[in-house]
Amino acid sequence: LGASLSLTNKLQMAMSMHASRRWVLTGTPTPNTPNSQVAHLQPILKFLHEEVYGRSQKSWEAGILKPFEAGREEGHARLIELLHRCMISSRKWIYVPFHHVCGRSPF
Repeated sequence: LGASLSLTNKLQMAMSMHASRRWVLTGTPTPNTPNSQVAHLQPILKFLHEEVYGRSQKSWEAGILKPFEAGREEGHARLIELLHRCMISSRKWIYVPFHHVCGRSPF
């Protein structure tokens, strides 16, 4: 959907589509940016309609981005909790119950 932090036309179109379930498959790590590596996660969370940090830029910035960039433990802990809740990694064995992926039931 694009490497930019801004809402690209593709991302805006994808987010406007009605869907009962959404998946994102990435093949490469998020790009490094001058501001933050984790900043690239928010547009993905927005597309997924993640219940807390995908719906509100202010919640994302206050809850994860600013504390993480400041090196505070709560930012790191919230990011790890979010990733465990919404991510399935092929490189790690992380048990994520299927019905808990981003807070939505697959059925």
